[in-house]
Amino acid sequence: SLSRAQVGQLLTITTSDGSTQNYRIRTIRHVKNTAVEILKNTPNPQITLYTCSGWFDRSRLVVIASP
Repeated sequence: SLSRAQVGQLLTITTSDGSTQNYRIRTIRHVKNTAVEILKNTPNPQITLYTCSGWFDRSRLVVIASP
């Protein structure tokens, strides 16, 4: 579950061709459900995972990890 993620935790992503890439979680935060800036491109490679949270899904849990 994404809600159990911790800063410093290692994520391994496996692509459809079977290759893997490791990412380390560097940020976990809650944002409003209107916070579209979490989807913007960044100058450095990262993966952004998010899910609905809060009362009536009024917020998002955002986990950002870097290679």
